[in-house]
Amino acid sequence: MVPGSVVACCQGQVFGASGVIGGGSSARRAPFWPLWYDERCRRETIEETKRGRAILTISFSDVTGITPGDDDEYARVLIGLWQAPGAWQDDDTRAMRRFLEERRVPDAAAQWVYDECQHDDACRVVLAHPGLGEERITEAARIFVEAIRAGGAQRDPRMALSKVFDNPSLTRGAIDAALGVASFLPDFIVYSMLMGGALTGDDVQALWESRSENRSYMGLGREFVEPAVRGGSAPDSLVDEWLSRDLYAPHAAAYAANVSEDDVLRIVHSVDNTWRDRALMNPVLSSEALWSEMRQRRGLGDGLTYVFSNASAHPAMLEAGARDSECKTGWESIAGNPVATRAAFETLLFTGSNDKLRLLQEAGRNRGFPPGLVWDVYHVFGAGSALSFRNSPSDLVRDVAGFYADRRFSRGYSTGMNVVFHRLCPADVRSRLAWDDRSLWPLVADDAYRGRHEKKAAKSGGDGVDVSSLYPLCG
Repeated sequence: MVPGSVVACCQGQVFGASGVIGGGSSARRAPFWPLWYDERCRRETIEETKRGRAILTISFSDVTGITPGDDDEYARVLIGLWQAPGAWQDDDTRAMRRFLEERRVPDAAAQWVYDECQHDDACRVVLAHPGLGEERITEAARIFVEAIRAGGAQRDPRMALSKVFDNPSLTRGAIDAALGVASFLPDFIVYSMLMGGALTGDDVQALWESRSENRSYMGLGREFVEPAVRGGSAPDSLVDEWLSRDLYAPHAAAYAANVSEDDVLRIVHSVDNTWRDRALMNPVLSSEALWSEMRQRRGLGDGLTYVFSNASAHPAMLEAGARDSECKTGWESIAGNPVATRAAFETLLFTGSNDKLRLLQEAGRNRGFPPGLVWDVYHVFGAGSALSFRNSPSDLVRDVAGFYADRRFSRGYSTGMNVVFHRLCPADVRSRLAWDDRSLWPLVADDAYRGRHEKKAAKSGGDGVDVSSLYPLCG
């Protein structure tokens, strides 16, 4: 570096020959200072020129030409796009963050985002990436624990690293760091750890002992017992203890695998137990038992949510419940049950409840929703509702895209953007809509990486792409 020269760091501070000499925009400052921060800033003084040229090195043909399944090439293209000046500002940031939320990126790309984009919310997204690496996961957990020891104030930017405990590759070092402040951990962190599958039986026992000393049973039931049993990490001795105690029995019985139907029904029918209905979620219950519970509870509402959400529910029971106004408190659970039939969905969405929005939202997340029925949702409720269904057919997405072929959509979560981001959007349509917007190129790269991209659709401007709209859109 030439004496007296100045270079801007990506974190918003300005470095000269003698160190920090000024600050950039507050929006660009790092929320915390990891151990490797100073080293990274020194490295940036060397790589600044390369960063400035990044926009010139990644072309649309590079994006569409990724060899299917080539993680290295895919990661190189993504990193090159994200290194471009202005790539993490304003509207582009929202598009890139949504891409990271909805698409699995190669390990190297996730690691780059963590290392280089600490100033952006995108870092929070990749904290749960299983390929983040042991060193980064352990470091993020350590920094978060330091914030907890300092008081855990929500305004402390280090608290933003909490999502690392959602990582399925949670390290031993991260777990040990969290156990050191077990009594002070927020409930959602404990929930994530219990559900993640990385804890040992001893870890769960230690967490239970530290938190049960000063917590009420009501909170511990749903916030600890249920996720511990559901995640499968609780030792059998602890599960047996919970099942034997009225305060925790319904929560343990909701997901306990080593329990009989008679034992579950005994807990369900314990009239003095406030939470008894939660045990109705256990799939050990037969379809006959669930039918019986539905008949007893219709009109009362109590427990129908759990009856209809049970994986053992008979499809005929769900159809009957969808037609029965006396079961309306459980309709949302029917819409979310993967074994629900087309007839049940048709009744719920087109002839049943007045609260269509919640039913549509629940049905849209249901993997078992019939793809062909999404067309009916489209015709009745519009494009916005239809695109919220994970099973929307690709020909429907193509039809909707015709309306937006001239780029008449805004950033964010508008209907037009949902077309581009939809997993089942035809690759040629996505290329047509995204070719002139670099913030959307990662989506096209994802298509190429997964072998979905057709070379003929890669022409600049998307010439020859056939998209049309057969119906007026409502969203």
